[in-house]
Amino acid sequence: MMPVKRLGRLAIHRRADEIAFLQHWLSTCQRVPPADKTSTWEIAAWERQQALADELLHTRQTEPLGETLQRRLAMAERVSRDLSQKGPPQEGDPQWVALVEREALANMLAGWWAWLKEA
Repeated sequence: MMPVKRLGRLAIHRRADEIAFLQHWLSTCQRVPPADKTSTWEIAAWERQQALADELLHTRQTEPLGETLQRRLAMAERVSRDLSQKGPPQEGDPQWVALVEREALANMLAGWWAWLKEA
């Protein structure tokens, strides 16, 4: 078992890495969607990613970033699955919102795993 002091240090380093990742995510994004984001769906998911990164950066998390993103993604997938029986999503309805959230979380989680592999 790891001594408590080391666990605290690991948590501090992990948190610093998460903050660096989120700051990088926000600083590398433009204020307008990239040119390849042309559909309403893609733009909405991109905007949600920016809001999510900002929220996570300014909210103290009690669990690792990857776990937070995975938990939120699982919740968005459950909601999307439950709502999918209504028919095709329309902009503004709960199913559309859940699908945009799922897309944003999946992209951010993929970015976090890639960031970890590079570190």
